[in-house]
Amino acid sequence: MSVTERRQIVLGSELHRKFVGSLVASLERGWLVTLDPPRRTISQNSTLHMLIADAVAGGLSTDTGRRLTQEEAKVAFVTGWMIENGHESDIVAFSGHPVQLRRSTTTFDKAECASLIEYIMAECAQRGIALRDPADYLR
Repeated sequence: MSVTERRQIVLGSELHRKFVGSLVASLERGWLVTLDPPRRTISQNSTLHMLIADAVAGGLSTDTGRRLTQEEAKVAFVTGWMIENGHESDIVAFSGHPVQLRRSTTTFDKAECASLIEYIMAECAQRGIALRDPADYLR
């Protein structure tokens, strides 16, 4: 079996496992093999964005009362989640101003995205922001 280009294979069955095993066994020394956990699902992505929209519509605001936009809310939720879960979230100087660095949710695996969704729901509950029934987000 010859491999000459980059491949991405999702392990969906035992047949896929066997194929990947034989593929790796056929490679010459020096190849780089990377294994990644499953990324967030389309359903999780949809739920995440609906939750953020609902939080903003429900009056999500800063401690000083300024209402947040959807993009600001996403940054706030992701940064808060990162800090709460022990992930680094640096503030760096950029053009003389502080800038918050955070991960993009596109890099979240399924478990991280589920945890972020739970974090958003808990934050909204603490702030008295009513959300839809969780089942409504899965439709």
